[in-house]
Amino acid sequence: RAENFGVLAKVLAGRAGTYASGASGPAVLSAVRGCFSRLLDQHLASPLQPQLGEEANFERDRTLRARVSEDIVINHWAGLLGMGCPEEELQALLKRCPEGRHHELARMVVGTGVKLAKRKESSGQRRSRPSGMAPGEWRHPDGKPLEQLKVGSTVEGVVTNATVKFGVFLDIGYKKDGKISNITEADVSLFRVGDRITNVIVNAVNVEKAFVELILTSDIKTKSAGPSGVPEAARLTIKWLAARPGAREKDLSELARLWSMVVASSAGKGFESGLELLGSEPFPPTMCTRLVEELLRREHTEDLARSALKWLAKQAPEDAVRLWPLFLKTADEESHVTAADMQPLLSLCETQGLEFPQLTQQVQRTLSEEVMALLASSSLPEARITAVQSCSSQVRIEQPGDEQRYLKILEPLCLDQTKVVRAAARNLKEFLTKPEQASTEAQDPDAGDDSDFDMFD
Repeated sequence: RAENFGVLAKVLAGRAGTYASGASGPAVLSAVRGCFSRLLDQHLASPLQPQLGEEANFERDRTLRARVSEDIVINHWAGLLGMGCPEEELQALLKRCPEGRHHELARMVVGTGVKLAKRKESSGQRRSRPSGMAPGEWRHPDGKPLEQLKVGSTVEGVVTNATVKFGVFLDIGYKKDGKISNITEADVSLFRVGDRITNVIVNAVNVEKAFVELILTSDIKTKSAGPSGVPEAARLTIKWLAARPGAREKDLSELARLWSMVVASSAGKGFESGLELLGSEPFPPTMCTRLVEELLRREHTEDLARSALKWLAKQAPEDAVRLWPLFLKTADEESHVTAADMQPLLSLCETQGLEFPQLTQQVQRTLSEEVMALLASSSLPEARITAVQSCSSQVRIEQPGDEQRYLKILEPLCLDQTKVVRAAARNLKEFLTKPEQASTEAQDPDAGDDSDFDMFD
């Protein structure tokens, strides 16, 4: 029955997934492709005409076969290759994509790849060498004995340490990590804890000293994706999806969402590399904005966000200004927005004649004195009023006695040419220079709940 073939495909994909990332991975995936192809082309292929006396069940059986076939392609096969595969295996899958279900296939490949990248990152952090621990102290009690490790054998492993002081060490499944001996100090920076390295040869084993020497045979740059990114299959799937007719118009929402997932999870690849996945044709402004907005709403590195906003500022300046606060937003009040991150926003607003965006109180509380001074000296009245608001927010949460550093910022603003800025700065200065009132405010538990504008009215 058709359902039985679906169950077989599910079990096969699940079992193959445990071998897909190993040395035998390509052979396993090739065998799975052959099996799935036979299921789809032979066992699940619907006959063109019903047999005599089977007319009543023909349409129902054909529908069931089609549903099981699509389930094999969209869920089992795509989920397996999303863990990582050679390009030819992915292309074989993409050619099988059922009509109108390209989004679902892309979601499965990309979603699986992103989950795998996060899992590897978490695993790499758990297995990383404790700070200050020397290689000789790094052992795996549950690993295989070194006596079983043969010189000249080919192994693979996960990076557990990568420092100039100690070198690069791999967990290859034995009681002691092996050290890669044929790399330079400059090459060490190319490795990260959690990276999986393949095609490594055991060059020497000293059981007494518990030391294993390894030789890297492949190009360092071709090491398997570890916590530094999603499998290449996810990136290639985005290229396939973006190349489909109408992808930039009808499918923009889904394309931007999946693209942002891949780019945000491809640490080290860079923003420009992410744009290359979408083709060489110029992007319309609406597409530029949608891409950057989706990216900023995901967990991302600061360098990636800076590159994205710098690019958007050239394509759609108004939208770049609108989205900039998403980059400045932080959940950690211990960190501070830097002048290097604020200056490009100010310059963009000033050169393009755009209004400075409203910052949340959470962001205002993280602005450093340098940033507040930068805002206070801006030609934009909205930026100058933000400097006052930031002072006000921080005064309410800090200990009394720090007033002088805020007064340095407020003094010039008390003579500001814009009435609302001038009035706000004077009111706050008066608030800071009245010890009795400041003390009362500091002791009032509800003082911080008032709007920043209360004292400006």
